[in-house]
Amino acid sequence: MQKSPFIGSRLSTPNIANQADVNDDLVDGEDDVEVDHGEGNILAIHYNNHRSGFAYYSSKRNKFFLFEDQPEVAGDLSFIDRIVQQVEPKRILISSRLDSRVKSRLFSAVDQLVSPLAGQKVGNPVNNQQQTSDNQPNHDSNHSSAFGGDGLNKGSRESMEARGASFDIRNGLWSDEPNISDDTDDVLDMDTGKLGDHHSDIIVTVPASDFTPDEALAKVLQLELPDMPLFPDPRQKLMYLSSLFDHSQKTTLLALGALIKDIESSNLMTDGDGQKIMVNGIAPATLENLIYLDCQSKIALQIFAIENHPSVYKQGNSRKEGLSLFALFNRCASRIGSRYLKKLFNQPTNNMQEINDRLDMVEFFHNTPSIVEGLRSCLKGIQDPTSVMEKMRFADCSVNDWAKLLRTAKHVQRVYEYLCSIKARFSIAARFVELFTESRLSLIIDLIEAVIDFRESRATGRFEVNKGLDADLDEMKNLYAQLPDIMFQHGAQEFLRYQDRIPSCQITYATHLGFHCKIPLSPAQMMTGNFKIPGLEFRYRVGESGYYKSPMTRELDATFGDILTEITEKQRKVLLQLQFKVLDGINALDELTTLCAKIDAFIAIAETSRCFKYKRPVFNVNDEMDIEDGRHPLQEIFVDSYIANDCRTGNQSGKIRIITGPNSSGKSIFLKQMALIIYMAHIGSFVPAHYANISLLDRIMTRIKTIESVSTGLSSYILDLKQAAMMTREKTEHSLFVVDELGKGTDPISGISLLSALINYFAKADHVPHVFVATHFLTINEHIIPSPQISFWTLDVKIDNDEVNYQYKLIPGKASSSRATLVIKAAGLAPILLERTEEIENQLRRGNVISARKIDCLQGFSNKLIAVADKFESANFDALDFDGQKFLQELIAPWRNQPQKPLQTPFRTPFSPPRQPRFKTPVPPSVHSSRRSLLGVLNNEMAVDKVDVKQKSRKARQQAKRVQRRNQLNQQRKKKREAILNQKRKIGYDNCPPILVTVFNNSGRPVDEFLGYLEKCYKDLIIDRSQKGSIFVIVPRFKVRYQFLYPSDDLFYNLDTAKVADLLLILHPAEADENYSLADNELLNSIYHHCLPTTMHIVCGLEEIASKKRQQVKKNIQKVIDTKFPDEKLHKIDTATEVLQLLQLICNCKN
Repeated sequence: MQKSPFIGSRLSTPNIANQADVNDDLVDGEDDVEVDHGEGNILAIHYNNHRSGFAYYSSKRNKFFLFEDQPEVAGDLSFIDRIVQQVEPKRILISSRLDSRVKSRLFSAVDQLVSPLAGQKVGNPVNNQQQTSDNQPNHDSNHSSAFGGDGLNKGSRESMEARGASFDIRNGLWSDEPNISDDTDDVLDMDTGKLGDHHSDIIVTVPASDFTPDEALAKVLQLELPDMPLFPDPRQKLMYLSSLFDHSQKTTLLALGALIKDIESSNLMTDGDGQKIMVNGIAPATLENLIYLDCQSKIALQIFAIENHPSVYKQGNSRKEGLSLFALFNRCASRIGSRYLKKLFNQPTNNMQEINDRLDMVEFFHNTPSIVEGLRSCLKGIQDPTSVMEKMRFADCSVNDWAKLLRTAKHVQRVYEYLCSIKARFSIAARFVELFTESRLSLIIDLIEAVIDFRESRATGRFEVNKGLDADLDEMKNLYAQLPDIMFQHGAQEFLRYQDRIPSCQITYATHLGFHCKIPLSPAQMMTGNFKIPGLEFRYRVGESGYYKSPMTRELDATFGDILTEITEKQRKVLLQLQFKVLDGINALDELTTLCAKIDAFIAIAETSRCFKYKRPVFNVNDEMDIEDGRHPLQEIFVDSYIANDCRTGNQSGKIRIITGPNSSGKSIFLKQMALIIYMAHIGSFVPAHYANISLLDRIMTRIKTIESVSTGLSSYILDLKQAAMMTREKTEHSLFVVDELGKGTDPISGISLLSALINYFAKADHVPHVFVATHFLTINEHIIPSPQISFWTLDVKIDNDEVNYQYKLIPGKASSSRATLVIKAAGLAPILLERTEEIENQLRRGNVISARKIDCLQGFSNKLIAVADKFESANFDALDFDGQKFLQELIAPWRNQPQKPLQTPFRTPFSPPRQPRFKTPVPPSVHSSRRSLLGVLNNEMAVDKVDVKQKSRKARQQAKRVQRRNQLNQQRKKKREAILNQKRKIGYDNCPPILVTVFNNSGRPVDEFLGYLEKCYKDLIIDRSQKGSIFVIVPRFKVRYQFLYPSDDLFYNLDTAKVADLLLILHPAEADENYSLADNELLNSIYHHCLPTTMHIVCGLEEIASKKRQQVKKNIQKVIDTKFPDEKLHKIDTATEVLQLLQLICNCKN
């Protein structure tokens, strides 16, 4: 059948409704409809916050298709390959700021798509008039080239093979090119950073501004669909369009906006006369062999339940899993296993072979608890090695990273030992054993253990090589270990040689500086600055000590050299050799840990199935559902005994079940129970039923829970209609729809009309889906057209002495009454509400008009309130003759039954308040005062008029003197304490020596400005600048004194201050750009090689720059810090709280 290129447009078909029917048939999967194999498909990809969105346009159908947002689990981007292979696009749109990992994976997927070895060919439709070559097979006549040319041309095919080979070579170079920018406007070639010829016709880079929410919303609102009415208000149009797709898929909608803009710019949506072509529609798309299950259904069925963390300190962006099916099954021993289990729950499949393989694995673990226990002990120590391997490629691994890699590899080896005996039981075990055997993981484990001394490395803070690996290195380490004794002996000899000139002598060693004599300087030398000593060569000074060269230290330099630097350099070379060998054979570890994650996930499913006595389901292709003694997996946990129910649906027994019954009878639980049992079977799990024979489905959709949001601007009723509309569009004979209380958000007549119309629509369809409906509309049967597909069921309820006895058993039939009054009574509501409910119910049954109940007490109370309000409105409070006492008496007269009495408080003048007694501030009570004496003093002090001292009793005078004496003593103690505290603030605290902090300034600002900034942010700091070369800072709150040493131009002086300091404080500039670096800083490089004390990195003044630049500045500085100090973080100080936190961190580092 020849189709018009303008399907659905006004130019091609006058009857748009018929075309819409054709589109519905396409979605329903009619056999006689031509299937789209990628000809003219345009795919848009967007990636943000570890989620990927995919939307594509089919020019053959003139329709948009949207995939669900695909989450990235543990760095797994395999869904890109699957979507590219399924869509087979001729053009792919990506953002100029697309993540490099996603871009690299996309290039690999496109390479597989266009490779002749893969047997997949995409591109423009073939020109049927072109002649084929004699040596070209005839079965290729219906395929086309990947680059818009003729796929039958041999030269093009050879060119494609050459391009594919070139792509493979360049793909290996991509990982070695870390400096390629993601902000380029064109797709990058893997060698040159420019657009590659072999991808130029497929992957197209568009500006990142096309993937913005405002742009996407504007483009979606411009769409014109066949059956869409005209809306004067854009909000009404958006409401209609939101029924076509899931608005919660934010990333996919951004991709859709960029896709619409590209199509409009390519004139694909206009005809030859420039008129706009109407799009046939927007439809959801799913990955092949996966069941469509939207996010709202996952929440409604409690498959996932994300809630805020109960701890106050972990709230904010932190979330935890609540009561959900995933939380019930999440018994994984490792984090990667938990991630893979979540991936299984997000991607239920309808591939019978894959489901049976999963069930075989679950059944094996279900029946072998001893093997499971051993495997779980091995899986606990396995972590994701991806981050460590990435660091290793850039030579950025720490000791902990190597230990993590070794621990993971050893646990993988233990898993291999367990699986060797059971590799024939399931496919994953066989694949694991085969992969481990082919890899060199055992040799790598032995190599790491033979090279790295982890215990010594953790003690020294740098990599240490095991003894016995290198004889020269061992000899140098032994010499270095003997250095303290050698330096002590030579120091004593030097003191004896120069004892007439020096008070003491100590030999010191520092890398890059060698050996020196450390000699205390006298006060006279410090005053004059003359540090020369006969026979010794002065080199530099640190504090009150001078460092000198002598013939003995020069001899030590010649004998030992810079021994620590040589040891470090030798160990670095050994580590690099180890790193190259590990990288050469570690690639299999990533796949092995993925297989371990799968094993861990299926063990968790088996453990849960064994704990709750689940059974293995069986599958059929007859579109039949047969479940015996089914249970709700979550509800049965919270009850002592659960009433199981059977269910049989299909073409023989009917596929639409309508369930009625009173409130709390179990209707919603039964609906969720059926959906969860079918869902669990499709993820490869045992199910909570005695027997389950289930048909494979392609989608599960629900109308159970309405998730409202202010951002959508839609009411709960509109959201309900949206879910129902999506069911009507996406129905197939292999769909499951669960509808609970549809129509309750509007008036009863409209609600029952909507529900009955939906049921009639499903029943009359050519391919009837599986439908479960629960409703309180008891007359629904009167509005439904009789059909063999429809059956009515109810939950059994017994009435005993006006009390409801729920049986929770599903039986055929229809409920005759909702039993609302009995449910109200059982709920414990007020009896007056129950009586009124019964009155209204009786009047409705008789067809009478509902009359209001007269309540005399309430009417009288209302009249009294009205009278009070009238009196206040008519009163003139500003009148001179206004009598307040009379007004109040008249006001309260209707509320009093007893005779009226005059008010106690008279009003002398209209605005004169009553006279208040004068009170003095009471004397602070004494701890030793008796109650009687204290009361006497208080009574005398609180008298209205003053009393002469002579009129007081003797006892009262004595008590007053005692109180005065105590106050004087307390004042003296307070002043004495303040004097002691002031003295301590100046000289420091006795029990806490000053914390020595060396400041290395790389910010370009004076250090005084930094300390002034501290004082500005926190006013209580006490700063003493009296001593030259250092500043004392005292924090009374912590009772700690800090001494900040200034940097000097002398490198040796700075290194010595760093050696004696408790902490090194490095200041970074607040204007750091992308070119900021510490590589040329000689001082910090020396500190890095010397492994000196703990460092702390500070930036101040971020609040002074623009808010948009702050985050980028922090990233630039942190990137520089990670190159030298990977375990350190950047701290900013702009507030008093941040200053206190900084000082507290310095205290913690000291302690």
